[in-house]
Amino acid sequence: MRLKLWLPGLIIKIIIPFLFFTCYFFVTPARAEAPTQNQINQAVDKGAEYLKQQVDKGFIDIYDELVLLTLHWAGGKESEPQMEKLIKKAYSKGLIRTYTSAAMAMALESIDKRKHFKRIADCAQYLVDNQCRNGQWGYSENAKGLKSRPLPKDKKIKKKGTFGQKRKTMRRLKRGGGGSGDNSNLQFALLGLRSAERAGIRIPKKTWMDAVKWLVKKQKKNGGWAYDGYSSSHNESYGSMTCASLCSLAIGRYYLNKKYDYKKDRAVKKGLQWLTEKFTVRNNPGFTPGGRPPFGLPKSTIWLYYYIYGLERVGSILGTEKMGEHAWYDVGAEYLLRNQKADGHWEENGPNAISDTCFAILFLTRATPALKMVDTGPPVREEEKEKEEK
Repeated sequence: MRLKLWLPGLIIKIIIPFLFFTCYFFVTPARAEAPTQNQINQAVDKGAEYLKQQVDKGFIDIYDELVLLTLHWAGGKESEPQMEKLIKKAYSKGLIRTYTSAAMAMALESIDKRKHFKRIADCAQYLVDNQCRNGQWGYSENAKGLKSRPLPKDKKIKKKGTFGQKRKTMRRLKRGGGGSGDNSNLQFALLGLRSAERAGIRIPKKTWMDAVKWLVKKQKKNGGWAYDGYSSSHNESYGSMTCASLCSLAIGRYYLNKKYDYKKDRAVKKGLQWLTEKFTVRNNPGFTPGGRPPFGLPKSTIWLYYYIYGLERVGSILGTEKMGEHAWYDVGAEYLLRNQKADGHWEENGPNAISDTCFAILFLTRATPALKMVDTGPPVREEEKEKEEK
């Protein structure tokens, strides 16, 4: 009888706590440590090799400019066959899309803004001309594009020095773009125009102002943004579009006022708070579109790597290493290295291996310069720093 009364107390006071601590220390997996720079470099090299193989096979096509940008930040040289091929294509094709024109400007400015000044100016002109009436950008695939341009000659550029061109002030030459677009195209357009500014091209204040007005107007009460602000199927705040709109707003504000301080910007602080509260790298938080998701994917994983690259853009643009208590780079890098495929690519449950690989590498290399105007260039690796010090 005494044993029956004593046994429940033993279970509650001794056995249950023992099992709890045993599970906590021996069963619960340890928190993963941030990857070393050497591990990150190896992952980037492996991913870049995968992209080079796709270039050689001719599989990239619509991703030409994105891959060019990525290979540069992965340490690629302009003289490498894959880089050379993609640069030639950038000059030989007409400019007919927002995404590709913006990515082209970003890539060429990062590679050599002096040498590629005129082509960057072409991209900027196309983007300025095709801003929508409401301040956004759309795909612009039916817009009249700018023609191809011959490749620049190295000798002429070297003799001229500086930018090889006087600082150019851009003005709108025609009204394209239609009435409205989406916040994803808007983001890439502003990133491309920012690259043009960094190359020495002044973008009209009205271009920046119209984009900023739209973003402020369409920010949700919870601080986030949706895809386009009016489509019922994409009308809730979610990760990738909040990242896109947040960094777009900061860029636009900066080029309207170079003394801009995002810490005093109420809209930016609200957007950053949304990202902090929803922070994760395992899914695209808040993405629940109406209808059936494309490719039969789980709703939360659609555009996952695009969202992760978005976290890099926000963190780099705003110059912050943390979102709340979250060390966004360490957490993101650990996730990316753990999920890289054996052949070097990244892919989240869908036919987006090339773009997903680009987004992963652009995150790992911190490819987005901070708002402060500084020269761009590929990241200096730890082993290269050691050589320079010696």
